[in-house]
Amino acid sequence: VYAYTYRVISLLKAEDALPDMVQIGNEISPGMLFPDGAVNGSTGWQKLAQLINAGINAVHAAANNTNTAASAISISTRSENSNDTSSVKIMLHLDSGGDNAKSRWWFDNIMAQNVPFDIIGLSYYPWWHGTLVDLKNNMNDLAVRYNKDILVVETAYPMTNKYLNDGIDNVGFDEQKLIPGYPVSVKGQTDFLFTLKNLVKETANKKGIGFFYWEPAWIWQKPFGTAWEYFTLFDPVSGELLPSIEPFNDADSTGTGIDEGTAENGNPQFPQDPNNPKYPGANEIPTDVMLYQNYPNPFNPTTIIQYYLPESALVTLKIYDLLGREVVQLVNDTQFAGLHQTEFNAIRHQLTSGVYIYSITISPNSDGVSASHSEGMNPNSGSINYKSGAINYNSDASSLSHSGAMNPAPHYRTSTPRTISKAMILVK
Repeated sequence: VYAYTYRVISLLKAEDALPDMVQIGNEISPGMLFPDGAVNGSTGWQKLAQLINAGINAVHAAANNTNTAASAISISTRSENSNDTSSVKIMLHLDSGGDNAKSRWWFDNIMAQNVPFDIIGLSYYPWWHGTLVDLKNNMNDLAVRYNKDILVVETAYPMTNKYLNDGIDNVGFDEQKLIPGYPVSVKGQTDFLFTLKNLVKETANKKGIGFFYWEPAWIWQKPFGTAWEYFTLFDPVSGELLPSIEPFNDADSTGTGIDEGTAENGNPQFPQDPNNPKYPGANEIPTDVMLYQNYPNPFNPTTIIQYYLPESALVTLKIYDLLGREVVQLVNDTQFAGLHQTEFNAIRHQLTSGVYIYSITISPNSDGVSASHSEGMNPNSGSINYKSGAINYNSDASSLSHSGAMNPAPHYRTSTPRTISKAMILVK
């Protein structure tokens, strides 16, 4: 943790881009870097504190250029005992915007470990994290109890519930858990952000310092889809800025005065494919290996990974973290031509929120006769016949399914292995 953090902050500083604030971990209420930093057992909090302190000390050391490799202080010793400080503020971030009991439990325990930090970061998505009153009460209590600045570091609100025909399932929301008076529309999104802005400003002891919107510009661009089009601050089709950007202006305001625009009922209109409303172009059989974007994405805790083989081949499918460490191997076998899919469940590997890479390697298959199966994790497998469009799921299947041509080609079209990778986002 120390070495990685030090390197990242040093690179930023070298480009004259030293951050004003650094968050150590992301939504770390259950801990981080499992199993070492999980908050369970008699030493869980102590181990988590050691990891967080390693990151904090690395930030300050890099900011001050005080990591002296020539000294006798090792990275492991320094990460625990360093007294470096700098102008960079340190934030600790939980997914508990409206949950005061959870917030108190976590920060009481981390404060007992003497972890030095400056800012309490909270995620607040109304359909997951409670009412605006819950958020307000939590921010006020935390501000008084810990005398720390408060930042809503993740938030969003839907401006539409219409599916964009981009082949990617969306991160959903329960409309029954949205805030009364804030409809699913551009105006509802705008009003929510004005209200949130005012709540943060009114936090006790003036400890509310702002909020971040996640993710305002995640709109689709061919050939890439998006799972976040319900929540963006830009029209997902035209790319035009929506009126809901107005609360980010400097002027204080308690009312919007914002017109909903020309979109129908405040909802941007998305193009639809009458031939296949979910997978545009799915009636066309690919002629090359295809690795599709996982769906849903972001996901919690499960997501589906699909890929297409034009001919039989030896397939390896693995998940990696951003440091290149293998998390799990899902597939390692010869498979028939066709569309294949497997499910990835993050809970089984105690993964924290973040970006992960799934990578498929296709190798030549000289005999082309082996049936398809997988020893990897795949509780819900199924097959999709690409030519007929038929879908057949078997929840009890223990192996990765196959579809398409049942008579595999005698050889694969390439003579060397080929690897394709994509990123996916786990949001907990």
